[in-house]
Amino acid sequence: MLALGISFLKEKPSFLQFIGIAITLCGVMVFFSSTALVFKEIVGVIITFTSGIGWALYMAILKYHLKTSREDIIILTSYSMMCGSLMLLGATVMVENIVIPSLNVWFIILWLSIVNTALAFTLWNHALKNLRAYEQTILQNTMLIQITILACLFLSETLTVFKVLGIITVFTGVLMVQLAPR
Repeated sequence: MLALGISFLKEKPSFLQFIGIAITLCGVMVFFSSTALVFKEIVGVIITFTSGIGWALYMAILKYHLKTSREDIIILTSYSMMCGSLMLLGATVMVENIVIPSLNVWFIILWLSIVNTALAFTLWNHALKNLRAYEQTILQNTMLIQITILACLFLSETLTVFKVLGIITVFTGVLMVQLAPR
């Protein structure tokens, strides 16, 4: 995202932001350093890497569109959600896994679609309109912290020294990117 932001969007970070980006990436490496990668998982790594490239391209294109048009964020979010919903419906029909949900499941579907998807993507797109793309991408690394805390609370996972150091380092780097003057 940083390369796309600099070349395509003309968004150049300050020196302190570059340092913050490097610190964030080091924190991610420290966080995952105690996790051994099994070669059987290489397909997952390739898929994740490809997904990351796709996400960066999506963010760069969306950021460019937000900078050059006056389109309403809610309308823009609605279009992308409609396209995604149609693709999911098509995939569901293709695998013939159509079921009639219970009333409880409908409540969960409504909650997830309204709060976890529509509201979340509207806020995400609003933030992308106001932040630089690399700032938002680095901010996204705080999910590592959020997911770890949730895993500890709900799955009784334990924190290792590497995970704690990684979390502290990621948080420090993200903070530097967000607070450093441009």
